[in-house]
Amino acid sequence: MGGQENRETGDERRETGDGRRETGDERRETRDERRETGDGRRETGDGRRETGDGRRETGDGRRETGDGRRETGDGRRETGDGRRETGDGRRETGDGRQGKTGK
Repeated sequence: MGGQENRETGDERRETGDGRRETGDERRETRDERRETGDGRRETGDGRRETGDGRRETGDGRRETGDGRRETGDGRRETGDGRRETGDGRRETGDGRQGKTGK
């Protein structure tokens, strides 16, 4: 019958037929250098982590959300158009100005 072909390697890793490798610490490595962690995150080869809710955490403490924004570690969000939203409801534009986000 069909192929759930798991291969156990000596170091607690298991390779599944679809190119994933399960490591002993609840991570799974996929063929494209991603690693799935037990909490639904995936680590990509470039140091990013994809969370289950469509965000990606980059190695420098930023998080990319699915809508093209990036959350920085200091509570700011970078939008795709070069603006940054600060935690206090202001938006910084690329030219150094700040504006309010609400009307």
